[in-house]
This record gives sequence, structure tokens and C-alpha cells, in this order.
Amino acid sequence: MKYKAICFDIDGTLYPKAFMTKAMAHIIFFHPVSSKLYKSLRSLFRENQSRFEELGLDDMTFAQREAAMYMKVLGGRLKLAEARLKLDERFYRHLEKEYRKLGPQPETAKTLKKIRDKGLKVGVLSDWPLFDKLEQMEIKDLVDLVLNCDDIGCLKPDKRCFETYLKKAGLKAGEVLFVGDSYSKDVLGATGAGMDAVLVNSTETDKAKVPNALAFFKDWSSFDKWLDETVLNGAEQEGAEGKAEEAIKAEGPEASTGLNTEVENDK
Repeated sequence: MKYKAICFDIDGTLYPKAFMTKAMAHIIFFHPVSSKLYKSLRSLFRENQSRFEELGLDDMTFAQREAAMYMKVLGGRLKLAEARLKLDERFYRHLEKEYRKLGPQPETAKTLKKIRDKGLKVGVLSDWPLFDKLEQMEIKDLVDLVLNCDDIGCLKPDKRCFETYLKKAGLKAGEVLFVGDSYSKDVLGATGAGMDAVLVNSTETDKAKVPNALAFFKDWSSFDKWLDETVLNGAEQEGAEGKAEEAIKAEGPEASTGLNTEVENDK
């Protein structure tokens, strides 16, 4: 097929969504006020990220922008540095503690290795902190490019997230398949930037409700099977065609007939 890379969301995508749900439930139960404030922060950030220049936040890092939004959530009672410190203490410290429980994901690793073996690049694009998630899942060495909100400066579904990945990867939108678990953030964000996108770990059963998704899957194994039958099968054929073309150039025009026949028989 046409893809040169497959880019993944992390949370709820590369590991079971049940883990994320349990982690968040634990934080909400023990730190209800902090959790509510964080939810308000994320909503406010998304509502205003198209107005960074107008708000005087254009030259700030993501951490500074997040702190500025947290100041607003708290009613402007703190300075920027104080707001950043409070946010880390009240929420991210607890979130990181929960993610220390994340373990190896052998099925995910198997899929990523398979993608790379077919000659495609593997990317990761997340708008949550990375912590040590990739190391704990034992997949860091299988990823070619890792980006998160700290690198990008904004949150999904802002298309700048996806455009930043394309720029860093040196790829066109049509050359990347995006994989995520959120229709509103992952699929709409990726397709808004011109990529194809699929939905995984989804409870959706009606394609009409997720029209922008190329496909949707209830679990990772269903996605992996589809990947084998469509994307990677096509990648293997394109790889064979590419090798044939290289051989023709190296050996001269007289080699073309035999090589082309072999490629056609492989299809």
C-alpha cells in the first residue's frame, strides 16, 4: 500500500484501555479535587489553543502554557512558576506513580516489530506525559520517532500535533496511517491533517458514527489481523516491486522481463 509509516497514540491504544481507566479511577477516588481541576485545565487548554498568539502564549513552552491555563482555573491566584509546581504536585506526581504499574505488552511489541520488518517506520504521538511508558512496555527500541505534548506545544485534535509529526518524520500526510483509541481526538485530528486513521479498543459498532475512521476495531488482535491482511500485505508487495526496479536499474533492460514476471506471480 501507500503507507511509509504507522503512527500510534499511546494511552488506551498501545496498552489496554482498562489499565488507563483503572489508573484514572484511582486518582479520582483519592484526589478528587485535583482530578476535577485537571479536567478543567485540559478543557480550557483545548478551547484556547487556537488563540495562543492573541493570549500572549505563542512563545511559551507547553509546560508554561499549561501552567498559564492552570492559573486561570485557580482564579489567577498564583504566579506561573507556582502554578506549574502545584500542577506537578497535585496531579502529575500521582499519575506517574500509577504508570509505574504498567508492564510489558508482548502483543504490541510483536505488531510493532512486524511493521518495521516490512520496511515501515513506527511513530508515537501522545498528548500526555511519556514518563517511562515505552520502556515499561518494552517497546522503546521498536519506535523510530516519539513525540508528545512537550515537543509539540498543543493537544489533540489540533492538527498542529499531526503536522509536527509529519514534519519531523519527513513524510506526507498520505504516507502515514494513524492509530488511536479516541475518535474525537485521534481520528478527527489525524484526518483533519490529511492522514488516514483507524480506531482501536473501541466500543463502537456503527460505522456511521465514526465516518472519518478508515476502520475500527474492538481490540488489538482484531486490528493486528486487519493490519496483516491489508496494510502489511500491500507493503510487502510494494517492497518486492521496489527491489525488482532496483535490480532492473543495476542489471540493465535485459533483466526486466523475468523480474516483472516473478513480481506478478507473487501478487
